[in-house]
Amino acid sequence: MRYLLIAVIVLFSLVCEAKYTQTCNVSYLTEAGWSKNYEVEVTFMTGSELNTAMNLFNYETFQVYAIVFWSKNLTTVIVTQGSSVCGSETSKTCIKTSYSYMNGYDRDKRKWRICTESNCY
Repeated sequence: MRYLLIAVIVLFSLVCEAKYTQTCNVSYLTEAGWSKNYEVEVTFMTGSELNTAMNLFNYETFQVYAIVFWSKNLTTVIVTQGSSVCGSETSKTCIKTSYSYMNGYDRDKRKWRICTESNCY
């Protein structure tokens, strides 16, 4: 629990360093289907940016990560799926490339979808 709290505090401080943050609709897959959409702030960072910000080398350099800060004590890090067009730095241009959902998984292997536009299909 102590390590989770430390990780949350470190990740919370990353908001100021993130290359791109925006309000998105996110949902996760349950046994009954997709959960309701939650409108939340999502911080997008590449593995390179996360490694630099956290002084670690645990993240894939060109992979895009979506970080959701639900509250002061609860954060979800979603590894997005598919090829990244961001390179080693995220930006609005590389995140908002289509009107479809960005899909990914958290560390517990729960499937997530992120809509960066007002409507996704």
